[in-house]
Amino acid sequence: MKRLFYFVLLLVGVSTIHSCKDLLDEDGNPLLDVNNNTGLNDFRALYREITDSDTLATYYYNGLQLSKVITDSASVTDIAWSGDKVSKIDFKGFLDLDGDGDLDKDSIVFTQLFTYGNTGKLESISENRSFYKRTVTPPAPPSPQTLYKKTKTLYNLKYSAATAKLDSIIMRNEPDASGTPFAYTDYSKTKYEYLGDNISKVTRHYDYYEWRCFQPGNHKACL
Repeated sequence: MKRLFYFVLLLVGVSTIHSCKDLLDEDGNPLLDVNNNTGLNDFRALYREITDSDTLATYYYNGLQLSKVITDSASVTDIAWSGDKVSKIDFKGFLDLDGDGDLDKDSIVFTQLFTYGNTGKLESISENRSFYKRTVTPPAPPSPQTLYKKTKTLYNLKYSAATAKLDSIIMRNEPDASGTPFAYTDYSKTKYEYLGDNISKVTRHYDYYEWRCFQPGNHKACL
């Protein structure tokens, strides 16, 4: 689930950077926009993340909206907007899907489409993902990346009627095999609990719901 929200959190982080002001003097004392000579008092955006030896990521914008991210692994993320909301994310590159701290050898291509409700809240994310690998390994010359697996995933976001906070996320996933009738077979539900405005507990159930719960006319009672 954390992979789903990586880019959403990235966008939120960049949005906060846009509103940064020069609020401290050279001694670290708070200021109230009194320093008008530094050139840092207007909107700003994160451009590049660097270390002493490398560039981790470079960010590109259309106006003040993040439009592209290129990382040190040559991964490219393109972000499309509809008004002030993200409508589509295209990713090509490498991810750490097994969580071992190293990028996987297989490359990933995915497209995520974002759907919003009448209130403007994000209601669903649909994803098509393709996995590619090389058939020849070093020291032989690298072979072209070849497609070996495709998946479809749908995330439905539910909000509390009492607090309007995110209540749960329903995930449905299925391999997308050519010539095979498509049907979701893998499910999970992530439930969020709060202490004030902060998330205090996250509970996740895998394969918690039977397929009948997702059939037309049945799914609302199961969710």
